[in-house]
Amino acid sequence: MIADDVAYFLALHAIGIVATDLFAGRMPDQPDVCMVIAETGGRDPLMVMGSDTINVERPGFQVHIRDTSYAAGEARAYAVFALLEGITEAPLVSGTPSGATYKLIHASQSPHHIGLDDQQRHLWVQNFSVLWENPDR
Repeated sequence: MIADDVAYFLALHAIGIVATDLFAGRMPDQPDVCMVIAETGGRDPLMVMGSDTINVERPGFQVHIRDTSYAAGEARAYAVFALLEGITEAPLVSGTPSGATYKLIHASQSPHHIGLDDQQRHLWVQNFSVLWENPDR
């Protein structure tokens, strides 16, 4: 759910095209230049005092970027970082697949180059934490 929301948000801001070079959940073998948003474990959910329902969840997601050029991959990674870091109290896009309100998106780290894959393509990764009101709760 979050991976789809983030992918659509990045596409809306011209950082990739969904299902062409921007994917949610899994990075395909091709194209050489692409990005994937993968949901990760986060922190424990928050509950409001006096309520037995979960009001705010704190999941995480990771952005993986692959590029044949170190410089181009780094530039894309920092563009994603600048766009997502510090988003508060908003749906990511009107008509976001989940319909969720994102209370906060916070970068857990700056973009990090993790080396080359077996095809000699550069890999970048960055992690984000989220506070959100899950619409399914």
